[in-house]
Amino acid sequence: MATATSLAPEIAAELQPLVARARHLKAHRTRHQSASTAHLHVIMMLEAEGPLTMTLLAEAIDVSLSSATGLVSRMEERGLVERLHDSADRRVVRVRLTDAGRAVTEEHELLHQRQMARLLDAMTPDEQRTCLAAVRIVRTTIERVGFDPESEPACPFHPDTREISAR
Repeated sequence: MATATSLAPEIAAELQPLVARARHLKAHRTRHQSASTAHLHVIMMLEAEGPLTMTLLAEAIDVSLSSATGLVSRMEERGLVERLHDSADRRVVRVRLTDAGRAVTEEHELLHQRQMARLLDAMTPDEQRTCLAAVRIVRTTIERVGFDPESEPACPFHPDTREISAR
């Protein structure tokens, strides 16, 4: 809970460029991989939720059904996903990850782990202890207050949502 003397805005301001840089690196890295940023979004959604109907997938990634269909078609050509027709209603199409799609997720996670290890190894032992304590505090806070991105209001510190959340 933020107070009048809260450092939350300052902390968020410090984190914002780091998150932006991570997104930039992710976008740059995907140009040299078998999956685009849009593909990774779909892959991560299917990894988290399991097989989804085309309609639910389109809603989850916030695109039109026709855009989702085109995206899934390209991913299917690359062997990252497969379409399954519902046995009870053949009009219903579900999309699920293939082994190749799951391998992209694993490759992506491994890359994140290597980058994080490189960053942490560059810290002094005292800095590592401070970082570990901070991460434990954040994890404990998330467990205590919960964190559901679907139910959260717009981030008050994000430049694109500041006006909306200030109302």
